[in-house]
Amino acid sequence: MEGDRSGAYLHLVLEDAGRWCVRDYYVRLDFQGWKYIEMSRWARGEVYDFAFPYSNYWAIRGIDFYTISRVYVFLTGLEPGTAARARFSRLEALRQTLLPIHNPGLQINGAAITFPITLQPDGYLEYEGAGPVRVFDADGFTQAEATPVGNTPVLRQRTNQISFSCDQGPNQGETTEVTLITRGKPLR
Repeated sequence: MEGDRSGAYLHLVLEDAGRWCVRDYYVRLDFQGWKYIEMSRWARGEVYDFAFPYSNYWAIRGIDFYTISRVYVFLTGLEPGTAARARFSRLEALRQTLLPIHNPGLQINGAAITFPITLQPDGYLEYEGAGPVRVFDADGFTQAEATPVGNTPVLRQRTNQISFSCDQGPNQGETTEVTLITRGKPLR
């Protein structure tokens, strides 16, 4: 890809044929000249940073990568009246193989907890701070329950140190999304 160091974004959108779902990819043009770019992770919350009709809802649903029918390419993130230039010579899709995550865990402010489960692609787990962790498939059906190992970490007011871990192995490089939801009075 060729960038112009404008700070704009090259915005690529993949659209599937069946359910009209999309995946957004952004490349910041913070470089000058030609550069190899690999977009191994699609946009998440940053889709809300740009005004674009697809990115506000459809981009967060599942997509069927086997039925991609369109690829849109835009320049975005430009101030009114400014210009940017970007080119690419080849867009190549690599096979995506989603793998399970084994024994995910969190460390919060030095306290660690591990969930002795296997989490399948697009599945999720729920843990309410006590009792078992529940594992769900992509459709929301309960797949398993397990007893966590370790003490339940506690969030404190202001800054918290949070890290995610899982067993190493064939899933190295997989992307995992962690969402923390608190109860009670808001932390400040």
